[in-house]
Amino acid sequence: MRFGLHALARLFPALAEPPVRRYFLGQSVSVLGVWIQNITLNLLVWEITQSPALLGALNFLLWGPAVVVTPLAGPRTNASNAREIAAWTVSGSLAVSLTLAALNAGQWLNVPLILGLAAARGLFSGLETPARQVLLTTVVADRSRIANAVAMNAVAYNTARMIGPAIAAAVYATLGASAGLLASAAAFAVMLVALRSMPAAPVDAAHGPAGGSRQGLRAAIGYVRSDRLGRLFLPVASCLAILGSSYQTLVPVLADRVYGSASVWTGYFFAAAGAGSTVAALLLSSRYLYPASRLLQVVTPWSVVLALAGLGFSRAPAIALGCFAVLGFSLTFTGPGTNAKLHQNAPAALRGALVGLYALAFTGAIPLGNLLVGSVAQWLSVQGTFLAMSAALALCLALLFVPRWIAHGRIVLDGDRI
Repeated sequence: MRFGLHALARLFPALAEPPVRRYFLGQSVSVLGVWIQNITLNLLVWEITQSPALLGALNFLLWGPAVVVTPLAGPRTNASNAREIAAWTVSGSLAVSLTLAALNAGQWLNVPLILGLAAARGLFSGLETPARQVLLTTVVADRSRIANAVAMNAVAYNTARMIGPAIAAAVYATLGASAGLLASAAAFAVMLVALRSMPAAPVDAAHGPAGGSRQGLRAAIGYVRSDRLGRLFLPVASCLAILGSSYQTLVPVLADRVYGSASVWTGYFFAAAGAGSTVAALLLSSRYLYPASRLLQVVTPWSVVLALAGLGFSRAPAIALGCFAVLGFSLTFTGPGTNAKLHQNAPAALRGALVGLYALAFTGAIPLGNLLVGSVAQWLSVQGTFLAMSAALALCLALLFVPRWIAHGRIVLDGDRI
């Protein structure tokens, strides 16, 4: 056991600190619970309604409130209150899971109640996100290990994204929705225990509200407009959020209508996307990746176009699994890659505001994409919707990249030179 911890600490130095180990145990299990809860609700709504539009509405409510809540909560979250805010919001998420499980077991659960509780879960998620981010940076005693802890956080999230949907689909198919919702509640309880074990942090006066102020956001927009790479890659990230990341709404529809079983193939498809995301997160945390990252920054948006087209044209399960793996890899790589580009040369005083701007442009666009894609799939076939997404994304990317390539006189595949 001691040898295993030593090996992990060499690979992830932040794990040498006991509070960090407790945090990541709770974080990993909690994110697993989030995915189990979300996929269970997607399968349940699809089984009840067979409506892609309602799936889009569900995912909008699960992720949308964070767009408004996170920018408001972020400036008010600091080292002195992050643990309590996180504990309160995790308790709320636990209560939502228990309520859903009880209503479903009593056969009282219907679509309006699901959507209402999904909105509550989205609200708790929006409050929880900045608290967890602040807590992560304050729980690490050795400040030189913070970058490693952030990379570990991405790995933990994407590993849960790979495993959680598969667990949710298997539990849903064998034990029903209530069992999956109880499993998510248990996962939130583990995080709650981990949070209560965290040492109380002193007040950090450096965490002020300026980074999240309206003036700070305006300054960040001005910086991006004046930055050649920011003007390209932030709009690229928004296009990918709307027309790429929204594929999640269509997974149960594709699994049912094309592959014959929503409960079986939903888990496989999300697991494939999660595997691709995990590989991208591991590569992003590698110090040897920088030369390759410059190429991948330009290539991965176009690979999303190809993966969406593959899902639209093919009915072969192996091809579909490969396309979902490419989607997971490309979307995960492009998101943090764009964030890194924004921060690479930005003044330190703007970095907090840039985080908020990126959250609005990328994370905030995903719920809108879910609504859009769900509505389109209501009157197009699911594969037709994937093809429409691919064509629309290709057009958007062409409008962004082609003028740069014309100015260079050739196709440039270097994120630092384009």
